[in-house]
Amino acid sequence: MLWPFGLAVVLLLALAERAAGFRDGLLSAAGARSSLRNSRLMRSWMDHVKNLPVHLLRVRKEPPDRTGDYTFTPRWFHQRVDHFNHQHDGMFWQRYFVYDKFSKHEENHPLFVFCGAEQGDIELEWEHYGFLVEVARAQGATVLWLEHRFFGKSLPFNGTEAFESRSDRVGLLSIEQSLADYADIIRKHRGDGPVLTFGGSLSGTIAVLMRIQHPTLVDMAFASSAPILGLTGVADQFAWQRRLTENFAALGGRDCPSLVRRGFAGFETGDRAKLQRALGTCEKPTDSQLQLVLSQVWSFIDMIGTYVYPASISGIDFACQQMRKGSSNEDIFAQLLHLLPFTAQGDEKCMNLSRMEKQTGPMAPDDLGWMYLACTEVIHPIGANNKTDMFPPSNWTVSELRTTCKQSWNVTPDEEFLHRKLDFRIQGSGSMAQILESPEVPGRVLLSYGEYDPWSTMVPKQGWADDVKVVKVPGGSHCSDLETPMEFDTAEMVEARKTIAALIHEMIYEVRPQRRMKQRSFGKVSPMIRGFGGRTPLPMQVPVMGAQKRSSQQQQHLRSSLSRK
Repeated sequence: MLWPFGLAVVLLLALAERAAGFRDGLLSAAGARSSLRNSRLMRSWMDHVKNLPVHLLRVRKEPPDRTGDYTFTPRWFHQRVDHFNHQHDGMFWQRYFVYDKFSKHEENHPLFVFCGAEQGDIELEWEHYGFLVEVARAQGATVLWLEHRFFGKSLPFNGTEAFESRSDRVGLLSIEQSLADYADIIRKHRGDGPVLTFGGSLSGTIAVLMRIQHPTLVDMAFASSAPILGLTGVADQFAWQRRLTENFAALGGRDCPSLVRRGFAGFETGDRAKLQRALGTCEKPTDSQLQLVLSQVWSFIDMIGTYVYPASISGIDFACQQMRKGSSNEDIFAQLLHLLPFTAQGDEKCMNLSRMEKQTGPMAPDDLGWMYLACTEVIHPIGANNKTDMFPPSNWTVSELRTTCKQSWNVTPDEEFLHRKLDFRIQGSGSMAQILESPEVPGRVLLSYGEYDPWSTMVPKQGWADDVKVVKVPGGSHCSDLETPMEFDTAEMVEARKTIAALIHEMIYEVRPQRRMKQRSFGKVSPMIRGFGGRTPLPMQVPVMGAQKRSSQQQQHLRSSLSRK
């Protein structure tokens, strides 16, 4: 099954070329930022951002409805550049998408709001994260897909100006500002029905923050693979890489992690002449050129180790088989590289490192945006020890992050930001960390995580209130439950999605009477309105408002995991 490998690297190269187009007018700190991007402090984070669009192009798009016009309508919101400083009254156009066909004949219809984050072009996501779109179909909801400021086409300033190290430029990129952005857009679209925020990974964290910070505006939240326990002093910095290593052992063979270790050793301490022959380079490689090649391999290993669902077609087994062909440490990653088309182009008979180096170029705007967030408010510790994991040892520390972020952006990381905003009490650390009951924090939150997801090591395994539920997806990977349902979905995935859909339906059923009465609550329904209904059955066992008008053909279109057994 070669096509995922070839497609992945072709797309990685396309992203590199896009970055090259952004090279003009870079800041004097460009060298420091490039070093930070390639450092082990941020490698996993940055590779995650680069690999997500590559992975999504392998996921099926949500199909058109029976009339053939299933499409989100692009909208632009005239947004404040700064919500907190009245001396700065600038405005910019923030992009988002709307789909309201499900709700046109519904009363008090729900509003489902995807809280965009570091993904970049938001259009790629609504096409491939189709599960919640189908839940919206069942609930008669309007769906909004919001793009985060400074990402995609929602740039407050043009070109490199947006990322100048100034308080009135990139200083306006923050989670705090984005929460205010999203609140304004929700106010524009909300009616008398329940409001659900949702997302995956960082966008899932933002969805939860919207519920906690705006409890009278947002009634409930669903977050897939949201690392809300990825906090300094709480998260085990070695757990992320350990989970990824376990994926290689489970899906590629017990010997596969040792092959990866040997591959890294071949680049870092191996025989340089032997490595050149194994790679088939056109010239004697420099240290920086070898690091460039290694970074491509490393990024690819991170991608296939993170997005493993379904395991039956994961790229891990194939990659491990290929690496076993290596006759030496220097040859192991060379064998993996020989599967990928980026080593030679056109009539080239060898790996042209000079060409590859020229094509790399500076970072793209989306990469710069994510790096800035990772230097300010989104601080997740990820290190390696080469004992419980297969990666070169790297001890993650806040002090080193402070030094590099100060050089790159002239900022100091606020490692306590997410903890302050989430505001729940935590006991223990690492695998023993647990959220204590925190009745003062709004509830009605649904969290999910995949068994194979490295980010699941930072997802709570229990909630802070009775109405905060956590769903484990056996065999699932990063945000795989959000993806558009496919024919080869496992029985465990189908069941997990049924559970998620049922819990969302219960929250909507609970909130709808309160919305009609213009009441708000943090979580549990007040006893005075219990008369509106008790616990409801599963979604497909009760009529949804307006469902009686659906034709049999429309009912059949609700394929996916909601109707599969």
